[in-house]
Amino acid sequence: MQRIISWNVASVRARLPVLMDLITREEPDIVMLQETKSAETRFPTMDFLAKGYYTILSGQKMYNGVAILSRLPVQNPVYALSGFEDQARFVQCETPGGIVLICVYVPNGTPPPTLAGDITRLQYKLRWLQALREHVHGLMEQGRSVILAGD
Repeated sequence: MQRIISWNVASVRARLPVLMDLITREEPDIVMLQETKSAETRFPTMDFLAKGYYTILSGQKMYNGVAILSRLPVQNPVYALSGFEDQARFVQCETPGGIVLICVYVPNGTPPPTLAGDITRLQYKLRWLQALREHVHGLMEQGRSVILAGD
């Protein structure tokens, strides 16, 4: 049985000591992180590698960001949901056994306070969720096993 942790860390660097303690204590096989708020160049990849985790991430400076940490090497990374490459909200890879791991950070659909009637964000979120649904459904139609985690 695999142990999987999913956590919206709201900044991986700010939560790194707590995250490392959690990994040490719980010894998960897979960790899926959302809202990492870190570009790839500033992500603590080496810290996770020292703990025995391979890392796949889609990062963005100060906003969004998702990552998958795995004890086993993963393959076939996908760094964005097709048609939504503008924000780091999706990352996918496969385990050696062929299980597809997907980590997402779903867009916020709430309008900014100054634009209470603006539905632009909601429309983006709904399009994004539809694309995610179609993507996952397509994988499952192929007979693939999928683990989807996120916030």
